Amino acid sequence: MSKKLDYSQLPSPLFLVRHGEKATQPEKLNNFNEFKLKPYFADPLLTERGIQLSKYLGKYIYFNYINNNENNNTQKNINFTIFSSPYKRCLQTTQYLMEQILELNNSTNNNLTNNSANNNLNIKFTIYIEYGLMEWFGTKRTWTLEYMPLSLNEIKENYPFIAKYLNNNLIINKEEIINEINYNNHNNEMNNEKIVELVDSENYIERFTVKYPKETMNDLIRRVNGVLYHVSKVMKIKNDKNEELNFPLIVTHAATLVRIVELLLGLSHKVSVNNEIVNNNNESSNNESVNSVVERIIVNAMVCGLTELRRKEVNNTSSLDSNNNNTDNDTANNNNNKNGENGSVVEMKGSAVTVVKDGCNNNNDCCWEMLTNSDISFLVKEETIVNNLCASSDNDINNAKQLYKNFYNCSSTHFYNRD
Repeated sequence: MSKKLDYSQLPSPLFLVRHGEKATQPEKLNNFNEFKLKPYFADPLLTERGIQLSKYLGKYIYFNYINNNENNNTQKNINFTIFSSPYKRCLQTTQYLMEQILELNNSTNNNLTNNSANNNLNIKFTIYIEYGLMEWFGTKRTWTLEYMPLSLNEIKENYPFIAKYLNNNLIINKEEIINEINYNNHNNEMNNEKIVELVDSENYIERFTVKYPKETMNDLIRRVNGVLYHVSKVMKIKNDKNEELNFPLIVTHAATLVRIVELLLGLSHKVSVNNEIVNNNNESSNNESVNSVVERIIVNAMVCGLTELRRKEVNNTSSLDSNNNNTDNDTANNNNNKNGENGSVVEMKGSAVTVVKDGCNNNNDCCWEMLTNSDISFLVKEETIVNNLCASSDNDINNAKQLYKNFYNCSSTHFYNRD
């Protein structure tokens, strides 16, 4: 039997974020008819709002996950590891959230009295540029050289702040993947979900423009798994060094983020109208493990929205009741997830878990739960200019949808049954 990628080896918690607002998004939102007539621009910079949202994100991470009441007196060394897409909007998001965290930490440490100096927080940043986290076009657009992001050397030259924290000495190599995981026999997505392909700074141009100029969802799955495989190896080394607190953050794009979350939750993008997983021939699968997922979760991807995933150990649990998975973190994030009839989930941000049979993730001993689903509540609070767009009540769906437009939500519904 082929050895498959083990998601239980990934760090928990694992955080993901979509980049901040990019320069082309406001025009697309406000004047779509004219926008769609223009040539596609693959690598725009952040807008001023995008920069500010990235700073708000850094502020939220610092006060809620790094320097909070639980960690302040016990955690001194924080190992903050960022795995970023090479596109400029992701590099900028990474830079501005990091700068905000460093500024807040320096200010906090400088304000400490001499008697409490031992409580200083030492934050160590490391950045990995992951070409497997690149944007996904699907088969509607062909990858060409003009769509390629910066090379690693160009990133070092144009982003000196990023370069200071850059570590792209890959912990793994192609030979290791080939030896450890046999990926020569993959005929459909459900087999393909544990297949690994490493995309790095040396092979990414050939990989996208020559080998897979029109990427299928399976092509995305393979390269995303390559990233997850690398993340697991990197974080294992850091954990072995007994770091007091590790914070792994993936900075990427909507489709890539959605696919990572769905992979960890055990969800296929192939769904029919009654939420059954279907195979590549759009026929309901008879595979028992495939049909184990009985609830469809809508995964959101909003600009600078924070998604938190955690492992949940189970022992052959017959089902997971989402009502038993509410946490204080859910309440703190003011998530507005709404459950519809028969366990369906309305497209609202918030926490959700997948309901399964016979264990999790196709009978693995570990499953993942999503504690925050592209949470933007902290961004809304900071952006007083959009407060009038907030839903005045949980039932004010129209205002909530308008809010989603302002944060450019690109949920998993955009990718259902895509080739």
